[in-house]
Amino acid sequence: MIIVDEILTSVSIAMDLAKKHQDKETAEKLVEIYSSLLELKKENQELRKKIEALEKTQDNENDLELSDDGFYYKISEITAGKKLRYCAACYNNTGKLHPITQGSMRRSYFCTNCKMHYNGWQIPKL
Repeated sequence: MIIVDEILTSVSIAMDLAKKHQDKETAEKLVEIYSSLLELKKENQELRKKIEALEKTQDNENDLELSDDGFYYKISEITAGKKLRYCAACYNNTGKLHPITQGSMRRSYFCTNCKMHYNGWQIPKL
């Protein structure tokens, strides 16, 4: 990003010199270059944001593990002492994590999003 800013500054100085010497053709060409550089800078910023989002998604997927009993949990949360479980159906369909919570009966659990029911025997203690 610093290199693009330095180039923009150099082109701006060159434009001022071209205007000072009344070189209209050079000034016009430098304006085109300046505009192209601004577009490149904007595109670069957008791509950096996309890369950051993809890296975050990849980190989340690396932290996620499917249990033998059919739900997802985050390894980092388990090591931190949290016992959250996430609906496998929702994650597989939408890519979003929705917690599984305890229902009215002690042995019943359900997804807060799709309302899929999990029996107590499927939810072991983590």
